[in-house]
Amino acid sequence: MIIGRGKFIAALTLVLAVFLSGGGAVFAGNPDGALRIEVTTAYNFIVRSNVESQGPAVRSALISARIWNDGVTDLTGAYAYVGNYSAGTPGIYPSRAHPPLVGPLPGGEFAITHEGGSVGLSDASRFLGTIPAGGYVPVYWLVSYPQLDVNGNSVTLGSKPDDDLFLFYDVWATADDGGTPLEADVTRRA
Repeated sequence: MIIGRGKFIAALTLVLAVFLSGGGAVFAGNPDGALRIEVTTAYNFIVRSNVESQGPAVRSALISARIWNDGVTDLTGAYAYVGNYSAGTPGIYPSRAHPPLVGPLPGGEFAITHEGGSVGLSDASRFLGTIPAGGYVPVYWLVSYPQLDVNGNSVTLGSKPDDDLFLFYDVWATADDGGTPLEADVTRRA
């Protein structure tokens, strides 16, 4: 079968996108038109060095972002989300194993936990309304994270930062730009 050059380039681009994404879903990207996400959360969450012997410690953080409108007209119907973009689950975060640690989730995996208060997981979806041209809307979500595995071992595993537990989260946003739907996504590692 012979295919045209344009179809070949499109197919090659799709194969490369899937390959470079680790075989997973192809993300929306950031920015998408005038819609842009700037994650303002630090890359590290704090784990107390003596957490194994001193009991519970602070295990919460804020995930924060600015949802920008880089265009010249207002974006309307804007929403911001946090969780797992590829699964489409606001408030449910990607999970992963981190041997030799054993997490509380099936398969011994770990994940960030959304702390939505009385509104639960619906807190992970925020209606922003209109984002003015050239402006942004700040968004904050409260989450918690593990400091110990199920056996009581610190998730830092020692003094080398490259063996510490790390987890992922996605921030994504949607908006309407004069009838054109926009969707941007950012994946972060903490």
